[in-house]
Amino acid sequence: QRVLLDRRKVYSLLEEIGIPHPQAIVVERDEKTGELMGEAAQNFEEGDDYIIVGETKLVKPFVEKPVDAEDHNICIYYPSSAGGGVK
Repeated sequence: QRVLLDRRKVYSLLEEIGIPHPQAIVVERDEKTGELMGEAAQNFEEGDDYIIVGETKLVKPFVEKPVDAEDHNICIYYPSSAGGGVK
């Protein structure tokens, strides 16, 4: 059950066993400093209508979810064609 509560582990497991799933990018921050870690620390770019993490580009709209699946505080990022912004 612990695996199901960590979105990173769920996406990794789905990828590993070849189960199709929505595109996901993991952006981790240091809890103390807030600095980007991992692939995002190497290359993170945010444009009006997209973000790039590492070599992966994700086009807006997209949903940002916490790692903990029990935490339902999400953010929806909208493209400039829809007025932009975050809710």
